[in-house]
Amino acid sequence: MRANNRLAYPAWYTEGFAEFLSTAEFGDKGVNVGKVTLERGAWIVDGEWMPIEPFLTKHPGEFSSGDEVAQFYAQAWLATHYLFATPERARGFDAYTRALLQGGDLLSAFEPSFGITPAQFDKELWAYRRRPIQFWTLPDSKPVSENITSHRLNRSADDLLLPTSHLLALPSREAAKDSVARVREQARKHPGDPYALQCQALAEVWYGDLAEARKQIDALLPLDEANPDVHHLSGLCDLRAGRKAKDHDLLLRAQESFGRAHQISDTRPQTMYRYVESGLPIEGMTPHLLDVLVRAYKLAPQVDAIAMTTAQALISQERYDEAILVLQPLTAELHGGDMPGIARRLTEVAKNRERTSFSFFGAAAIEGE
Repeated sequence: MRANNRLAYPAWYTEGFAEFLSTAEFGDKGVNVGKVTLERGAWIVDGEWMPIEPFLTKHPGEFSSGDEVAQFYAQAWLATHYLFATPERARGFDAYTRALLQGGDLLSAFEPSFGITPAQFDKELWAYRRRPIQFWTLPDSKPVSENITSHRLNRSADDLLLPTSHLLALPSREAAKDSVARVREQARKHPGDPYALQCQALAEVWYGDLAEARKQIDALLPLDEANPDVHHLSGLCDLRAGRKAKDHDLLLRAQESFGRAHQISDTRPQTMYRYVESGLPIEGMTPHLLDVLVRAYKLAPQVDAIAMTTAQALISQERYDEAILVLQPLTAELHGGDMPGIARRLTEVAKNRERTSFSFFGAAAIEGE
């Protein structure tokens, strides 16, 4: 959502909007939205209604039980649906998001924006749940004829897809231990298989032996040289090794690998970001690296680490107004830990035309490194 505007939304709307679009149906006359899933509908009808204050202010990760999370998502869908069905409330929500962007509180900004109290909004949602559910056909959404090609994964994916997906989230070493062991065990069952080599290399790059990872990647590259993920993984291996050894040759080799991945697929912000990370120890923030970083940000403005690093880089080059635009949604991030405070401090630095120290957020490291 942040990719398309400069707003920061409350958690109930972010999740509710995702739920709202999850039931989209594509037909000959356009895209129908607004239908409810059986699971969410059951919680709306039979679940224990969540009080309005925690609903408006909490993030799903802050609830203590699965039932609370399920109820939150059901009511989030209902509230979002209600906004789409009620123009007056939609206008109030627009005012609400603007107030939040200016530093407003989730509760105190509600009534001045909506013109009703949170308790009144709660009563309206309770009444709305009893009404027939409507849905809409989006205008200008008729299908476009496109050829879609699908590829069958290798049989090794049956054994490796799930544990590898877990590792892609970069859990702690302790949390990753079982998945790493499973990837190593299952990969041995598929010698020479490109996907098995890739999965084992990924496990070693992040949680194991970088020399073993390089061995796996070198075996993999001739087999799958058109795969940008493989070149990205090769770059990660050299980036992590180069950081540890403070070896500029390895960092240059990492940049080359990220560059090859980008040549194959030029819409990968993660590859651009690691390219910048590889170059910083060698030459600092050059105009070229800043240009690559800004392009990565434009592709993924919703990734806090990329946005924060971009803002700091812009400040370092005295591009203060651009930095403020990048920071603006982060200052109103409603569940971002320390990020809002850091963003607000950097915004003040940019407004005062001051310099600040540079930090690279989201470096290629896992917890404890």
